[in-house]
Amino acid sequence: MKRYGLLLLAVVLLLLSGCCPQVQTPQEKPETPAGVTTINWYYFPVFAPRPTAAGSYEQDAIRKFEAAHPHIRVNPVPIAFDTGPEKLEYALDKGLCDVIFDAPGRIVTYGRAGKLLTLNKLFDEQLRQEPENKVILAACGVNERMYLYPLSTSPFYMAFNKQMLAASGKADLVREGWTREDFVQVLQALHQAGFVPGTIFCYGQGGDQATRALVSNLYGGAVIAPDLQSYTLNQPQGVAALNFIQQAVQKGWLLNGSLLTGTDDLENFANGRSAFTILWSGAQQSAYQRQLSGRGIQVVEVPFPAPEGKPRLEYLVNGFAAVRSGNDAREAAALQFIKFMCDDPHMGRSNVLQTGGIPVRAAFKDVHVEARMLKIASWTKYYAPYYNNVVGFSQMRVYWYQMLQSLLRQTKTPEAAARDFTDLADQTLKVKPSF
Repeated sequence: MKRYGLLLLAVVLLLLSGCCPQVQTPQEKPETPAGVTTINWYYFPVFAPRPTAAGSYEQDAIRKFEAAHPHIRVNPVPIAFDTGPEKLEYALDKGLCDVIFDAPGRIVTYGRAGKLLTLNKLFDEQLRQEPENKVILAACGVNERMYLYPLSTSPFYMAFNKQMLAASGKADLVREGWTREDFVQVLQALHQAGFVPGTIFCYGQGGDQATRALVSNLYGGAVIAPDLQSYTLNQPQGVAALNFIQQAVQKGWLLNGSLLTGTDDLENFANGRSAFTILWSGAQQSAYQRQLSGRGIQVVEVPFPAPEGKPRLEYLVNGFAAVRSGNDAREAAALQFIKFMCDDPHMGRSNVLQTGGIPVRAAFKDVHVEARMLKIASWTKYYAPYYNNVVGFSQMRVYWYQMLQSLLRQTKTPEAAARDFTDLADQTLKVKPSF
């Protein structure tokens, strides 16, 4: 009887459904109008978040571009630093990407693999002739082929919690031109005051430029030779720096980051859990301003300590690349979008500010008026030779964090860690470029 009742109910519902309007399936997005070219823009989260009427900052920039270029539509594709490289490589393989906003390391690798357009024709003489741009432009390509059109630059440096630093009694030592001996005193004082130190993070590659910069500066060595033809961590200065780090971690002066990422280190610092970070830049200050302000944290920014107070800083170049799609309309649209984002008098200036970086165009030099950014801009004089675009760089990064893992876990001595890394890293310089 119960089964009969259920069957009758089903029949009634079926009859009723025939009297009701059919549920509409979602319609596909309308096709792009004739004469309009659509391009896909893949970008990492470099622009500081800023909600706008159009949505994100990037969407607002697209709206302004499309208003000036009604024949082009830009589809934004945000990607994260941890999973983005894999998604980007997939998009390049499948022909889904037209414009990339990134840094030279990956971009030059893609260029070597034949995936990108050369952008030499975008560089005007003024951009090329400015003395300050020499090292920056050298980072944007290889063998006189330019694959990245630069927007802004920023050195990587250290940042301290001002309140914690003051409580340690050694705030006066943290300044431009400080030395390793000064650094030791500060580390000891922070430790004695009970503060958690900054991290030697190596649970993955992100932010690895900071650990390489610290190692290079402590004793005035270098990870790679000036001619970029061989790695040099096994030189006495490099071994001494690794020994210093291993001992400092054991003493509690530096935090063992064998299970921590660069992002973990930044979060610890921005949320007031640690006294300093070795992974700072103008962009980080912008990205973490909300957390810092919410906790009343004031930041002291400073180059790395180095012999005679003369650091050699690694640096970032933010810029755009155009993908070789084989479609003339898409390639032309990509170039127009890149020129707008970098050179437009209003959008270009806004984009520089949003990256928290330093402009590379003379016309935008006055974009920063605050003393802090003017000070950071002066640190470009410390820029070291750029090596993120050498052959095999991505594989070298794997060997680097594995080396730090062995150092922090004490499975290798500093001498062995430096020797093994150098042997492996040198082999990457001989590998045929690919990704």
